Amino acid sequence: MKYSKAVSLLELFKDTPIKTKVRAENCNTYDIQYISKNDQRAIFLVKCDESYSYSGGHLVSILFEDYIPSKHDTLKPLTSEVKLKCECLTADTKVPLLDGRTLTMEELHEEYGYDKEFWVYSADENGDFVPGKAKSLGITKYTNKVYNVILDNGETIKCTDNHPFMLRDGSYKEAKNLQVGESLMPSLVDITLYDNTQEVISIEITEVENEPMYDIAVEKYQNFSLDAGVVVHNCPAFLYWGSEYIATLDSYNLEFTQDIPPNIRDPQLQNVLCKHVIRVIRDLRGVTFKQLKKKYAMQQNVLPAVTLNEVYPVITDYIKRNRPDINPEEFLLSVDEYTFEEKMLEIGAIV
Repeated sequence: MKYSKAVSLLELFKDTPIKTKVRAENCNTYDIQYISKNDQRAIFLVKCDESYSYSGGHLVSILFEDYIPSKHDTLKPLTSEVKLKCECLTADTKVPLLDGRTLTMEELHEEYGYDKEFWVYSADENGDFVPGKAKSLGITKYTNKVYNVILDNGETIKCTDNHPFMLRDGSYKEAKNLQVGESLMPSLVDITLYDNTQEVISIEITEVENEPMYDIAVEKYQNFSLDAGVVVHNCPAFLYWGSEYIATLDSYNLEFTQDIPPNIRDPQLQNVLCKHVIRVIRDLRGVTFKQLKKKYAMQQNVLPAVTLNEVYPVITDYIKRNRPDINPEEFLLSVDEYTFEEKMLEIGAIV
């Protein structure tokens, strides 16, 4: 099934795979209490008894302006933070494995596919190198621009502009923000690497045409070593192991076309929603468009409510998984009842 136009909430729920609907039953939707609610947007917190998220909660946003008022209360997009958002590397990027081999990103996917696990070198929170359990994601996007990060050890890492590199202090910085002279975290693949500074000596941008970009997902540590002698962040958006967490295709008018997922998790699934969005749909089925918009305009809650303090752990979890460039504690100091929506948009937790 493929929708070319907006569809009703009932249709969306009806056409979602049974497994996803069943898992959605373990979740609950809460309205978030904060001042100055936007009468053009509703933001909900979905908390689940069964969830792979450390915080057990996710933000789901509905834009009222994307509703098409009718007797069926149709809408265009329902968005959540479960979306295609990966920082990627070129196919020839080499990754050392614990079994002693070194494979390119393309070779990793050819050998392990989407489902088989393999072990890489990861850096833990103390800066020590430990085994990291990983899965290949294959091609995660295509790009027309590649950043070439050239190091003083003679190596070059080719990536998208937003791929985060680990610095010497354990923090991350995206390729586009790296500065010449900055030192990156050396990998433990070869102890002699500590004799090098892993210093960035140049960053060059190459124009390409639909270059396939690859990435892997690493459990817990969310980073891995490259054969080039540095440590990079993994793809955080796919730490959802299962088709229950896949967002919609372009039928929901998201800002991109998801050509890769849901094929990554289940080649047979089409036009599916993650369980958190499904739960919001389920809980709002009895609420009409006019009722929803009116209540938000009057700063009223349409579902059981939670305070902003109860949302902070969810924001912290989202930042750790998706925005390694942001300090969660410092960021939360800027989030209050007046700035909540603005700040969630700023970090991409809602769209």
